[in-house]
Amino acid sequence: MSVPFYTLANGDKIPAVAFGAAAIDLSIRDPAYYEETMKLAVKNGYRHFDAAEIYRTESLLGNALKSFADIPRHEFFLTSKVAPGTGIKNRDIEGSLRKTLKDLQTDYVDLYLIHNPFIEPEGFTLEEAWAELEALKAKGLARHIGVSNFRPNTLERLLKSAKEKIEVNQIELHPYFVEHDTIEFNRKHGILTAGYGPLMPIGRHSDGPLVPVLNAIADKHNATPAQVLLKWQLQQGFLVVTSSKNDERQRTQLELELVLDESEIRLISEEGAKHPHQQFGWGTGGTKKEYDG
Repeated sequence: MSVPFYTLANGDKIPAVAFGAAAIDLSIRDPAYYEETMKLAVKNGYRHFDAAEIYRTESLLGNALKSFADIPRHEFFLTSKVAPGTGIKNRDIEGSLRKTLKDLQTDYVDLYLIHNPFIEPEGFTLEEAWAELEALKAKGLARHIGVSNFRPNTLERLLKSAKEKIEVNQIELHPYFVEHDTIEFNRKHGILTAGYGPLMPIGRHSDGPLVPVLNAIADKHNATPAQVLLKWQLQQGFLVVTSSKNDERQRTQLELELVLDESEIRLISEEGAKHPHQQFGWGTGGTKKEYDG
């Protein structure tokens, strides 16, 4: 098992593969199921967990991590997000984070994100919300701060007033949906791009044209299509947020020794671009027109 790391501005390491703590199967409502899934992820080697207030699974993740008392806290990297309609609506982002910390049974999160930029109808400007995150970092409640589902226009707004660096921007990212302008903006300003939905071409959208391409590349490398998709992201410098309830899939998604050549990365990108598909709508169902302002 070889999980790469990225290095943040202060030298801290962030595991480049995160296990997403959102509900994996919405048809299953048993909390114990999700807690056991996250315990399995720890056993299989995941140390970066990507949570969010809106997922309503943070207490389950906290219980799962608590059962591994032999693993010190500093070996885990915990990400969470504040969403509109909760701490932002109540103008109490600190209150939201403190509830997250209580649920996770920890004193701090390693990374805290504004879940999406659609917050101003809820009473906060983007600039005010970012200032709140900066204050939480100063208090030691969040070691790093960033955003999710932000585009260049909203990132530019924050950069004009930000005193602390925007370290991460988490966006939907897979071969069927690549926001080139956002990615280039992130790179220009030293913001790490994290991608969620990396396995979309073989998951919720498995009838697309990439399947035979991925199968052929996977066969060549004696790998799985999922491993190929994850490496497509990692080799381009993106952090990936993935998830699975399956034991074997969890393990193989951390076994990423294969190396794609440039022609394979280009082929996946080109074939994906022929079949554009956005699954999540930036996590809000918003349209591109609404998003870009």
